[in-house]
Amino acid sequence: MKALNPSVAHRAAETPDINEIYAPPSHADALDPDRVLVVGSRGVGKSFWAAVLADPKTRAAAAASYPKLDLNSFDVFLGFHEGSIASSSIAPTAPVLKQALKVCDDPAWIWRSVVLKALAPKEGPDRLTDRVQWLMDDPEEYSELISDVENRLLASKRRALIVFDALDVMANDWNTIRELTVGLARVALELVSSKTIRLKMFMRRDQFNDMRQKTFADFSKLRTAAVELDWSYKDLFGALFSRLWQDTGSSKALATLAQEAGIVGKSGGAVPLLLREDEAAQERLFALIAGEFMGVNAKRGRTYLWLPRHLADGHGETSLRSFLIALKEAAESTSDRNPLAVDRVSINQGVLKASQTRREEIKEDHPWVEDAIPPLEGLIVPCPDQELITRWHDANTVQKIRRRHDPERPAAPVQLSTLTDDGSPRAAEAALLQALEELGVIERRSEGRVNVPDIFRVTAKIKRKGGLAPRRRS
Repeated sequence: MKALNPSVAHRAAETPDINEIYAPPSHADALDPDRVLVVGSRGVGKSFWAAVLADPKTRAAAAASYPKLDLNSFDVFLGFHEGSIASSSIAPTAPVLKQALKVCDDPAWIWRSVVLKALAPKEGPDRLTDRVQWLMDDPEEYSELISDVENRLLASKRRALIVFDALDVMANDWNTIRELTVGLARVALELVSSKTIRLKMFMRRDQFNDMRQKTFADFSKLRTAAVELDWSYKDLFGALFSRLWQDTGSSKALATLAQEAGIVGKSGGAVPLLLREDEAAQERLFALIAGEFMGVNAKRGRTYLWLPRHLADGHGETSLRSFLIALKEAAESTSDRNPLAVDRVSINQGVLKASQTRREEIKEDHPWVEDAIPPLEGLIVPCPDQELITRWHDANTVQKIRRRHDPERPAAPVQLSTLTDDGSPRAAEAALLQALEELGVIERRSEGRVNVPDIFRVTAKIKRKGGLAPRRRS
């Protein structure tokens, strides 16, 4: 397990290694071209799957795992993604989007222009702003060109899928992001009736929650059909065992342990179905790798359940990246003289490493969290939410967040950008609490009490009382 590659983070334009692709049945809907909206937290694989769809070879590998989706019949284009820099590419950059907004009062025309750039690249001006103006001056041109594309695709028995990822970096303020996202969602709905053209949007959870409240009426059609992208315990361990089974350095040892656990399979061959689909078989094998319990008996918990529970966020979700980071660190921390590949002490060390990495990820996506966490140091959770609100108020946390500036992404949470002055005392701090709750950094419990999950609590130096076990996802 020391050789595990925990990197499942990709920008959509970066082609993943085919050997990294693990396709659990529960992720089929996320790749389904007919499911427009995919929602998920950081690290669950939104950009990874966007990248898989965008590359013909990795898309073919995914098609083999999800044959009902017929992914091989699609030509796939990236309509927006993080890191787009080439002016000749289909996906515009954030500055280009900002400029395009100046020439139109309806951002849907921006995305119609992007759709045509992908499907009819020789038509109209090359520059986005010029193309937007061209279509606005002659709206019938767009309808005619889309009709021509549809006929061409039907004749060739092909379909087109345009993927939009990293929608939270389309601008550095939430009002502009919201305006662009609404326009994109409207175009996606327009094309639902098309026989050959589909749009797919990968969206962060906090952005999705904001869109549910502040958007156009028909967005409910996308919302109700949205796909939640996450990882069950079975899928996490299935991905782990799949990587170890296919790795030349670990496959033989894993196959030997699997036989001891009553799981038959040839090392180097196909991953046994039991290792992908049977939680009881997974738990038997993991007990041989890491020991059955986190203590001398079941009182401290079983390792199979304990690890993903303590890596879960406030939504009860564990990212594959955190899971693999924890196990890699645990393996590297375990002595070669230990008969186990990892033990309970090293697993705790792995959770600490995953917690440190997770905080860095949160900091990258949400720089304002680094202002919100330090005032909570020494706090004992679970506790009443007013304890957090008071600490933030006394530390002027909201004012510090509002003074932040980031040239590439919003420096403050969307909840503060939509806050109205209703006269409520400490309303801004309450909005900050809501923002952290939607991120999964804070978990709300009964009777107005809140908890900070271990994946964030450990490095924040927040204490926990009562030995309350993290929730297990259903």
